[in-house]
Amino acid sequence: MQSAFSLLSVLTLLQGVQGDVQLVESGGDLRQPGGSLHLSCKASGYSISSSYIWSWIRQSPGKGLEWMGYGYYSSSTWKTSYTPSLQSRISISADSSKNEFSLQLNNLITADTAMYYCARCTVRQTTSSNCQKPHQGQGTFVTVSSAAKVSPTVYPLIPSRKEKNLSQVTLGCLVTGYFPEPVSIKWSPETFSSNSKTFPAILQPSGLYTLSSQITVPEDNWCGELFTCSVEHPATQKNTQKTVGPRFPGSNSCPVLCGPAVFLVPPRPKDLLSEGGKPKIICVATGLRDEEKDARVKWYKNGTLFPNSQNAQTSSDTIWNGTRVSSKLSVTPEDWKSDAEFRCEVEHKLFPTSLKKAISHDKNTERKTPEAYIFSPHTEELSKESVSITCLVKGFLPQDISIAWQHKGKEMKEEEYSTTPPQYRNGSYFLYSKLTVTKKDWETGESFSCLVYHDSRSDTLKKTVSKNTGN
Repeated sequence: MQSAFSLLSVLTLLQGVQGDVQLVESGGDLRQPGGSLHLSCKASGYSISSSYIWSWIRQSPGKGLEWMGYGYYSSSTWKTSYTPSLQSRISISADSSKNEFSLQLNNLITADTAMYYCARCTVRQTTSSNCQKPHQGQGTFVTVSSAAKVSPTVYPLIPSRKEKNLSQVTLGCLVTGYFPEPVSIKWSPETFSSNSKTFPAILQPSGLYTLSSQITVPEDNWCGELFTCSVEHPATQKNTQKTVGPRFPGSNSCPVLCGPAVFLVPPRPKDLLSEGGKPKIICVATGLRDEEKDARVKWYKNGTLFPNSQNAQTSSDTIWNGTRVSSKLSVTPEDWKSDAEFRCEVEHKLFPTSLKKAISHDKNTERKTPEAYIFSPHTEELSKESVSITCLVKGFLPQDISIAWQHKGKEMKEEEYSTTPPQYRNGSYFLYSKLTVTKKDWETGESFSCLVYHDSRSDTLKKTVSKNTGN
């Protein structure tokens, strides 16, 4: 068995996956200098007891491929060969009962930071120079450092103004301030995911990583779609989602590059269900030019104009490089649920025609009643000055929902809690809401309640927790 490895063989080895053989690595993540690393490679589609060669390869950031070593069965005996520079620290073993082989690397140093791959050669010779046309795993990244794990911060990136007259625009996500590598990024809707590109991570002088991802979409879709960048950081088990798109409300988003457009927002379930609520339909015209900011808004119910739109409050403000005009129409819960059609029309002398948008309460929409579960602060949090109470709301349709928190019989301020956007999975929506309170308030044993307002219920769903009662 030769112990030297040719670069040509390594490059050939990483050409891609062929046939039905699959190799899956596990065991990466962050490791401390001086510690040890154990990686496993699970094979399917072929037995590792064959005479094929089972190899481990790595690629350090900014460097070429390095063949670490390999093993193979000969007359039912597992034999190995290692690259000389790692001879004293490396061991490759096999477990035929699990159909997997493993890498053990001891006395780790920072230079061991790399992407590690397992691979199988498809010819039965056992010399490295004949190791051609391989199968390989997707790789697992290993960072060797004494630094602590840090979750990423994600920023949505809007299209450049230079793209205003193009048929396609580019959206992006900036992922910064995380450690260690890697992060995975997915774009939705998946229809356009093939047009996405994620750039290699860069290690900043601070010792934290930064990378960016972009997706190119037709301008028509940018004007009418909502695009989401999902960032997963396995080391900290954090999943962050950021939305880029011309949708209101939820952010200061507006269609920077699109022409004038109108969006309607239905009344909040909370305003429809709570005593003293003031339901409003919101009409937002975006993408207006400065000279169009005095546009007029008219409201219609079932085709009949509201007299002087007397129930409406109209305002104008500037968002990014466009002007936004918004109008709020007060309605009663009975009016909204009567299936009446409410139409907003935005007029200006410079418009070739008025901008129109209609909305109504659809009784035929499938409805599923939400379930709610409330969770006490984690025990590890109790050593800190503030703690988190979490409310999981799941299984609801449609996605329009309101969450509030209550303490001592009074509703708490919205800045005291944060709620995720509804996420769709397995035929319904779910979300989380997190309330942050002082440890002192929690220790008093007073109760905190999560209030859920949804169109599928005629009342408020309420879940309560305290230190004394638990979940």
